[in-house]
Amino acid sequence: MHYLIVDDRAEMRYARKGWLLETKDTPMDRTVDSVEALDFEDARALGEGWRKYDCLVVDAHDDRPIEHREARAIEANVPYRDYDRFPGREVVITARKHHPTLLIIATSYFARSVPEVAWGFAAAGVDILLGSDQVPERETFVAAVRNPHRPEEALQVARNKSSRVAEICELVAAATNDELDAIFDRNRKNRKRPSRPALDKMKQLKDLLGVVPQGGPKAPYAQHMRARLREFYLQHLPTMDPFRRNPD
Repeated sequence: MHYLIVDDRAEMRYARKGWLLETKDTPMDRTVDSVEALDFEDARALGEGWRKYDCLVVDAHDDRPIEHREARAIEANVPYRDYDRFPGREVVITARKHHPTLLIIATSYFARSVPEVAWGFAAAGVDILLGSDQVPERETFVAAVRNPHRPEEALQVARNKSSRVAEICELVAAATNDELDAIFDRNRKNRKRPSRPALDKMKQLKDLLGVVPQGGPKAPYAQHMRARLREFYLQHLPTMDPFRRNPD
């Protein structure tokens, strides 16, 4: 796995980079082949450079002074928005655009405690959203980043919460890779038509998520379902990844 750490604080970037590089392997952990660390602006300027990474770990909030943020945006040749104190979302959007299958983990106190921020990151395409209190030190951070997918545990938690939550989780867990491609719009480039089983699962998910038909073309309806599904995962199962990827 090739990791990229993105944070506004240099001390946090390099601390987390060191934690990953120095950690010991266990049989269940993903490998650490390389770790790089960038600020928000250099990450947004990566372009096709995103393709060399397997996992992005991005902070949500930017504490730096306005002058510093503006100067860095000019240096990196990326748009500067003085009102945007959550540039991690823009990093996620950029990363997802250039690398649709990248594993993206966002960490932030605000993103877990402020619903509007969480919804924004869900819509941007984050796979896993962790509060700062969930990864406060080296051991918890390394464990979350190197082995973030525990669907069996997540399903058990879901069953204990409610039957509806469990049904949604089990429906996604039982889907084939082709069906997941359709559910999460991973065939956007080749415009592959969803299979009948995939369409059936999408209809079930819309019903379970309470998505009301919007009228007009079907695409906005499907997009609304996907946004609600991402929001659902971030709210209920922040450690369960709906995408199936190889562990290495």
